[in-house]
Amino acid sequence: MDLVDLAAVLQEELGGRPSRGLVRAIADASGGNPLLARVAAAQLGRTGQIVERDDGLVSTGPVPEAVAADIHAPYASAIESLPADTREVLSTLAVLGDQASIADLTAVTGRTPSEVIEAVVAAEDLVLVRLVDERVQFSHELVRRSVLVMLGESRRQLLHARTAEALSRQTPDPRLSSSERVELIANQWERAGVLADPAVTAGWAFAAGVAAYKNTIWSEAARHLSVAGARGNEEATDLRIGQAKYYALDPSARAAFSRPCNRPVL
Repeated sequence: MDLVDLAAVLQEELGGRPSRGLVRAIADASGGNPLLARVAAAQLGRTGQIVERDDGLVSTGPVPEAVAADIHAPYASAIESLPADTREVLSTLAVLGDQASIADLTAVTGRTPSEVIEAVVAAEDLVLVRLVDERVQFSHELVRRSVLVMLGESRRQLLHARTAEALSRQTPDPRLSSSERVELIANQWERAGVLADPAVTAGWAFAAGVAAYKNTIWSEAARHLSVAGARGNEEATDLRIGQAKYYALDPSARAAFSRPCNRPVL
């Protein structure tokens, strides 16, 4: 379910227009599942955490933590029953995304391929993941969300930083990598936050922004270029960021670009 449809579901449940931030937070907590989104909204309403602001209804507390007990409990008990080594592999998989290669899991965890596969088999027995063509996939997005919630913000940042460093050693030059690989590594550096060198984050974010721009993935181009600019990358100019936002139909860019402009060669 996309954010527009989810906003309609939440408006019906809450009896008022939800803010963009609330919609996105509940989407993240529920994995986009409309039934679980309703559970999340109802719980926030019951606990008095929903208030009305100028931009719509907002939550006064951290949404993922507020709804974690209802949404993630069935998966959390299964995850906690696994050996520590398996939980480490699952945590690494979760920060990489909904799926990852055995090679990347091996590089980040420092374990051998056979050790990673043993961990995957243990999680597969509980129907938490599946192994398909040397790639490990979560069986459902909510399993991944449960792992991330159990990690907590600080440990997630540490793991993003470790993942970014490991993958960057394998792929030192973004210009020689596929756009998908650049996107993956840039996301890891960006999500590492203050634990990452701003110049390194900026370099990967700019490379990912250029790749997304060339592939006409406008929203991702705008996001990555904005990150690069905020961290001091001089090539991520306001013009480039503005044009990416314009093509992404971002309202904030409509006034700056009253008519379509030629795309620069990035």
